[in-house]
Amino acid sequence: QAEFARGRFADAEERFRRALALEPNSSRIKENLATTLVRLRQHDEAINLFASLVAERPTAFELRASLGRAYYEGQRYSEALAAFS
Repeated sequence: QAEFARGRFADAEERFRRALALEPNSSRIKENLATTLVRLRQHDEAINLFASLVAERPTAFELRASLGRAYYEGQRYSEALAAFS
């Protein structure tokens, strides 16, 4: 997370991917990777990750909000609205 905090998103992505390979069921790592991907404008992959997390925890507002943001940043506005509803 240090790279993310310093704005080094490509480095953060690499580290989160390595961590996810070691702990493929970690929701926290998936969420961190998805957030990083949004910053790198890799919206489709971020959306897929956030959508899988929301499917696991459908009442988690913060995940739905992150999914909505990823849709919005990817210019998928109707889907963003639905995620926030």
